[in-house]
Amino acid sequence: MKKLKDIRKAEIMEQFYKVVNQHGFSGTTLAKVAESIGMNPSLLLHYYKSKEEMIVEFSGFIIQKYEYFYFKPLETMTDPKERFEHLLNTLLLDRGDSGHVDEHLVSDRAFYECYALSITHPRVKEKFQHFYGRFRKELTREIKALKKSGIIKAKNAELAAGFLIVLLEGKDIYWNMTEDDSVYVPLRKYLKEVAYRILADG
Repeated sequence: MKKLKDIRKAEIMEQFYKVVNQHGFSGTTLAKVAESIGMNPSLLLHYYKSKEEMIVEFSGFIIQKYEYFYFKPLETMTDPKERFEHLLNTLLLDRGDSGHVDEHLVSDRAFYECYALSITHPRVKEKFQHFYGRFRKELTREIKALKKSGIIKAKNAELAAGFLIVLLEGKDIYWNMTEDDSVYVPLRKYLKEVAYRILADG
């Protein structure tokens, strides 16, 4: 059972996310977070000693959401092809199919604020490195299972996993620069076909 303090901190993180999503890190203050919760700023300091401490924990908060989104459904899937289909569909998620994206993920603004900070902040970078390391490991395992089942021929599972991650990151950056479904939707379909073809042919 979670401690009351942990529950309260989780609630604070949800509010911190809303403030960051509205104001960015530069415009987010402990006072604004406390106000959004209806809490005295001095009480907020009981849970987080500084804005930096909140940001570091927020990066972990974001990563937990992504790990849940990508990996939790796999716990009930046993068929290798079904598992890989899930991963590929979530990697190349259709922006128009975002019925559960808001629930399990976070906004691009919040994610990229943290991602940009990981370039200069060692503790935030460590969290992102751990996440991408696990992501690559999970994808590699799924690709090896598919290869063993004879579904694909990928010669190097680790390189194939890295390729899929690069595909994901490039796709999201491209979307943020265009925000045009008439361009993005056919591109998403094409990227999925290319990914399948590369993995299938080895």
